[in-house]
Amino acid sequence: MGASLPDCIIDEDDGYAWVEEFLRMWAQDQRRERVPAQLSVPRQSAGSIGGGYGGYSKPAEEWQEQADHRAIAVIDAAIEGLAYAEQCAINKFHMIGGAVFRFHRETAEVVYARARMKIGIRLRANDFN
Repeated sequence: MGASLPDCIIDEDDGYAWVEEFLRMWAQDQRRERVPAQLSVPRQSAGSIGGGYGGYSKPAEEWQEQADHRAIAVIDAAIEGLAYAEQCAINKFHMIGGAVFRFHRETAEVVYARARMKIGIRLRANDFN
């Protein structure tokens, strides 16, 4: 749905290309239609018994879902803390595909790269990487 990312954005040398997967997950979550919890059907495997401690443990899908929700919350907080131009750049590339970016000092790609770096720093501070 978002604008396609230019090649200069997906630069592996900047050390923050890994943030793209988290931003895609965040954008998908933002576009997801919210359904009341009582109407949803769990999409996970049954719990397993054992693990050396006895009793039941959470299925892997539940652990992953909790980690995803935590990452989305970290990204939301990081985006709220960005400068307005950086928030616009994130939205341009991940949410609003046809957005026009008009900040005269820097291009959308430069501002996006800086925003992605700041989000990456916040994700690393919260043990994501």
